[in-house]
Amino acid sequence: MRDRQNEYTGVRTRLVRNTRRRPLRADELLESALSRGKRRDFAERSFVHPLAHLLEACNEEADLSVFGIRALRIDVLRCLRSLLHFDEIEAACPSVLSRPIRAPVFITGMPRSGTTLLHRLILQDPSTIAPRLFQLVYPYPSRAGRFGTMLRKKWVSLQLALFRVIAPELNTLHPVAVDAPEE
Repeated sequence: MRDRQNEYTGVRTRLVRNTRRRPLRADELLESALSRGKRRDFAERSFVHPLAHLLEACNEEADLSVFGIRALRIDVLRCLRSLLHFDEIEAACPSVLSRPIRAPVFITGMPRSGTTLLHRLILQDPSTIAPRLFQLVYPYPSRAGRFGTMLRKKWVSLQLALFRVIAPELNTLHPVAVDAPEE
């Protein structure tokens, strides 16, 4: 047990050491996502101003740790890449935007207020479906079919393993699994 704790401490130390502590800027993250996606711009940019406000608040008010800054950067870039992928799908198949979503249910609430319990209770009805965790993290279908789905699941598994190293108590508070329905 002591060896494992030392290993976790070593991982945390390396993560912190390899992370710059400078503010996150929307323009830099947008440029990074576009560059990686080999794109010139997003199809729609109404999210840019709110993203800048979010990052400004995180930089000035959230008192994020070095790891928190790194995690936020990774998450924002992942979301931006997903938006670029959605742009591609919508351009290739515009009819995807007109497909009906019948009677969606949105569950909202403060943390620890029972939303997970309600979510899981509703899912006991076999006619109800919910996205799996890997589909929420990487929401677009892969061009690689089943192999792509395996890769999406593998990436989320690796992220969960890292979260469990960094915050072992997280799984006790909110158990998650790659292929399980998630809020």
